[in-house]
Amino acid sequence: MGDEINKTSVQVKELVYIKASDVYCELYTFDGKVQIRRKSLTRFEEELAKDGFIRVHKSYLVNMHFIKKIDNDIIDLEIAKVLMSVRNKCIVKAKYKEFCRENGKI
Repeated sequence: MGDEINKTSVQVKELVYIKASDVYCELYTFDGKVQIRRKSLTRFEEELAKDGFIRVHKSYLVNMHFIKKIDNDIIDLEIAKVLMSVRNKCIVKAKYKEFCRENGKI
């Protein structure tokens, strides 16, 4: 079957977050569409780090361009709220702050 389940391409700039689900990942885009890929979240993390994606939980990778607010252990994205692990909280906040500085968000 190959590496992908759904062969439709996803534009990185439209990809809001990725959720791990067993051996698959669910890709959520800004327009509300969900696509399934047979690829590990770790592999997505490696491929998308340069595009502003950060691992916030063992099951979630988010695009920092779409973060509206980080509140306690919840990340408010344009289209959803995603859980952030307590263990990653300080790292995620620091990386997001650096991202904002580099991209003129603050």
